[in-house]
Amino acid sequence: MLLVLSVGYLPISAYGTDHNALDLLAKVYKFIQGIKPGHASVVSMGIVYDPSSLESTTFANHMIDEHRAKSGGTVKFVLHLVPVQELAAHADLQMAFIVGDLNVYYEEIKAFTNEHHIFTLSNELDCLQAQSCILGIEIKDNVTIYLKESVLRSHGFSVNAAFKFLAKRL
Repeated sequence: MLLVLSVGYLPISAYGTDHNALDLLAKVYKFIQGIKPGHASVVSMGIVYDPSSLESTTFANHMIDEHRAKSGGTVKFVLHLVPVQELAAHADLQMAFIVGDLNVYYEEIKAFTNEHHIFTLSNELDCLQAQSCILGIEIKDNVTIYLKESVLRSHGFSVNAAFKFLAKRL
């Protein structure tokens, strides 16, 4: 089952995400239960990309650059560039943002992130359809958050009732 949460308009960048998307993620983060404990209000998130893909590398670098321009907030994301071929060396991540051009790696990503209890999200909705990502973020005229509930449960996470109440079911 896929749940949809429409969040409203946010300014967007050329790559479909900017520091406002990370602000949105910080707000959604408080609804997620079961993320590995880390330092108080600090979340270690890998930006998983394919270095052989120009699109994937450009998007990953753009996220890092936009994050550097972001000021503080209630939750601080510490972002790490993680080439998909080196994902196995990053079992300590709490979250992983799966960028585009990784569909051939979805099964590998799903197995690793499930085994190491890493919360996954992506701007690519096919990652959710492949059951490799839990959350999908689509930014067009407004922001829509998709939740793949079966993957959420199978990875050992949950969202609180307020998040489910706001989500629309497809």
